[in-house]
Amino acid sequence: MKKKNRPIPELSKKREKVFWSFVELDLEGGCWYWKGVKNNRGYGQFRITGYKAMFMAHRISYRLVKGPIPEGHVVMHLCDNRACVSPLHLTTGEQQENMQDMISKGRAGLKQYAGEDVPF
Repeated sequence: MKKKNRPIPELSKKREKVFWSFVELDLEGGCWYWKGVKNNRGYGQFRITGYKAMFMAHRISYRLVKGPIPEGHVVMHLCDNRACVSPLHLTTGEQQENMQDMISKGRAGLKQYAGEDVPF
């Protein structure tokens, strides 16, 4: 079973340099695009030496720049760009906050029918 939101371990200086080599800056929009491997949902992934599993790139970026991710928290994108690893666009919160943010921004895949009969 895949363990979600496991703590991000320390990266060696060499591996940290490799990590940042996969980042492309968008000076106009402010996002830092992950140019390495992405999963089927568009989130960047990166392998840390000594671990078999891949780690989410935005979580690594947060860890490298802002410090450890609080226990029980997820790393959320303020820019809503799954490929972004800019620490300025990342914050932490509980999964419920992440879900509420997603719904409020219309990214939940739910159709909203304002004042209409629901067709099912």
